[in-house]
Amino acid sequence: STQSTGSETHMLALLLGCLRALGDPAASSTSGTCVVLNSCIGARGDELLPQVKPLTNGLLAAMDSITDQQSLNGTLHAVRTLASHHLLPVVNTLLDRPLPYSAHCVRALQVLAKDRALQDALVEHLTDIVNNGQLYDGDAKVPQPLAMAATAALGAVCESPDAAALVQTHYALLLASLAMRVGTAQGSAAVAAAAGYAAGVTAEAGAEAALRAFVERSGDKAARRALDANDGWSRLASDDYTDALTALIAAVAESRPAVRSALFECVAPYCKGNFVEQRCVAVVVIGELVQHTPVTDADNLLARLVQALLAALIDPPLKRFALRGLGNVVTAGEDAVNHYAPTVLDALTSSMEHADESIVLEAMGGLSKVFSLVEEARVQPILVNICHRIRPAFGKLNDGIRAEAFRLFGTLARFGDGAQADAFYEQWHANLPLLVLHAADDARGVVDACREALGRLAPLARDDGMTALLTGRHLRAGRSLQFAEFLDDFATAFIAAYPRRVNPLANAFVDQFHSQWDTIKGNAAAAVARLLHNVPVETRPSFHINAMLIARALVTLLADRSPAVRRSVAGAMALLHTY
Repeated sequence: STQSTGSETHMLALLLGCLRALGDPAASSTSGTCVVLNSCIGARGDELLPQVKPLTNGLLAAMDSITDQQSLNGTLHAVRTLASHHLLPVVNTLLDRPLPYSAHCVRALQVLAKDRALQDALVEHLTDIVNNGQLYDGDAKVPQPLAMAATAALGAVCESPDAAALVQTHYALLLASLAMRVGTAQGSAAVAAAAGYAAGVTAEAGAEAALRAFVERSGDKAARRALDANDGWSRLASDDYTDALTALIAAVAESRPAVRSALFECVAPYCKGNFVEQRCVAVVVIGELVQHTPVTDADNLLARLVQALLAALIDPPLKRFALRGLGNVVTAGEDAVNHYAPTVLDALTSSMEHADESIVLEAMGGLSKVFSLVEEARVQPILVNICHRIRPAFGKLNDGIRAEAFRLFGTLARFGDGAQADAFYEQWHANLPLLVLHAADDARGVVDACREALGRLAPLARDDGMTALLTGRHLRAGRSLQFAEFLDDFATAFIAAYPRRVNPLANAFVDQFHSQWDTIKGNAAAAVARLLHNVPVETRPSFHINAMLIARALVTLLADRSPAVRRSVAGAMALLHTY
């Protein structure tokens, strides 16, 4: 034992002497030193575990003074030789180096990655750190050094021109790990400097750089275009990072269908990960894969994707992304939609009245897509219930929810002539006043949604004149709506088609005098006035319209604080002089 210890001491002394000799200005001397170093490490490397850190750091330090390229390559080879005996200790020593990494540290990592005998374990170790390590500390999200270092190391590995084969071999694992790292890096930039990191060294920047290096080295042009478009790279470090990642996964799923299953296997365990951003990205990836997975996949991938999304619904931060993914099932075709309809419809409809508006928006958007394909028998029993759930959203301040609610109601037209035809016809009339008024909403998205919905619902009007009006020139896409002219034609068609419903329509318009939007108040005043104005004088008594009540409501509205509303009311009252 004493002899062995002495031998190790002599070996260490020899190696440290070689490290000093690497600084010799003579290239022949440093070249010879490299031969000795590599020979000794290769033959006795197993004995050097306690000395891995000083040897690795010593080799990196020596590279600073080496000017001969052959000697520099030999020194890098010595790092690789040492790693062939003790890979993880060498890698961990490199990860301890300060960020940003020096050029020699980067080259050392790239040399390790080039070695086929080392690269699998190297990639697995680095991805394990960024997936399963302590990524940040506390609510302040102070980034942890090891996670920062492993992210930078992955970027350095992918930057190597020799890493193309490695990237292809570990494509799914690297993409999943770096996508989740983009998520877990969010929000740490503000505390990075205070935590002692050098200027410009942030978790967000490191994650974006590593992902960029991966995309470039993969040669995936579709993935690069996805992030080049719409400022995708910058959005990776913003609140919109999930949208940028969605575009990336969509491109990958289309250009590399063979990787879809492996990508799912990589992210699925992290739907229950330790970090909320990690879970969010995992569900975002799975939800987007649904959109690009045919039902015919031999490995039953679509079923596994849907099951993972249903399981994610119970985690509040994931619910929005899970609902979005469930809505994507429509791209698998009608059979898939009908197969998953019971669970998907239940998940989406139960979320329509959620307190979180982002969840409501996703639920309605998903339902619009599902209703475009699902068979009628699946919807008929819940059709009226869906209508009742939609209606409160017509009055939401959120423009997106308002638009999606009108659009969703329009998609229900597919089911309006079935077993629930009469019931849906009543819902059509109940919501028609709001559709008309919001066809001139301040929000362009709401306007487009109302026009689209009115066009879809038109065949259910049970009157050729009303159908012609709602599908005619007024509401044609791309045409500027002349609202007063439209109201005149609408009133004429409505009076002719539904004389017994004129009074309820007038009252519905008056109800909107209390709208929270000045534009809708003004539209309502104009609408009720145009309606009454177009009722023939000789038959007015048969319509049972309480003109006095409407006039009083208009006079009250004339005192509204908004000049635009008062102007609309004045114009409306001018049309009622014959009453």
